[in-house]
Amino acid sequence: MLAVCACPLSGFAESGTYSNNSTNQIDIRARILLESHYVTEGRDNLDSDSIQTTRLLASQGPFSLLVWNGWGYDSGYDELNIVPSLNYSAENLDVYLNYNRKEFFESGESDNEIGAGFAWNGLPYDLALALDWYHSFDAAGSFIELSAGVDGIYRNRLHLSGRAVLGINANYIPDGHDGANHVSLELDASYPLTGTLTAAGILRYNIAIDSDPVKFPGDALLDDLFWVGAGISFLF
Repeated sequence: MLAVCACPLSGFAESGTYSNNSTNQIDIRARILLESHYVTEGRDNLDSDSIQTTRLLASQGPFSLLVWNGWGYDSGYDELNIVPSLNYSAENLDVYLNYNRKEFFESGESDNEIGAGFAWNGLPYDLALALDWYHSFDAAGSFIELSAGVDGIYRNRLHLSGRAVLGINANYIPDGHDGANHVSLELDASYPLTGTLTAAGILRYNIAIDSDPVKFPGDALLDDLFWVGAGISFLF
């Protein structure tokens, strides 16, 4: 199934909210990833500094809880997200609704967000279409991501998935321009090392749309850039 991410938390790749656990067992997964840039909403948030992200995801039936931390080695950036989600899966349709409590320890600020989205997987060639939406109460604005991608297995146990994402700002970045602001081309790879341990890697290319930092100061970090990430995931 296609993994779709609207931001590091509110989509399907990071929160795992499209992976509806239909059993009564509790499924617990963890991942540690080092990324060369911290990019959300098309912006290089730490201005070229790298970030380590650690997440713990627990799910049972239609409910899941994600705890996510992002920490910048050089910048001292420290962000915590706590995301409970309600998930629903049908034959070709996956839907989620979540809440995200965000804490920014470096600045002492916080935010509350709600998010929702769906993915449709009943298309030829394993193509999936998805929409992710999330709203910040602090910014009084929303961000939308429309994506299309494929998910498959290539060469034995190596698993690859790719997607293209269009990001649309609706005052989520208040001093950035509204409307389409970036396209992201994304490739994810994973390779199981043992029954519970998996190596993971990502490739990303971000293409800014109509970035104008002079007119919109929030566009200052909206740029074309390439970044990579590597890490490891655990299944408990």
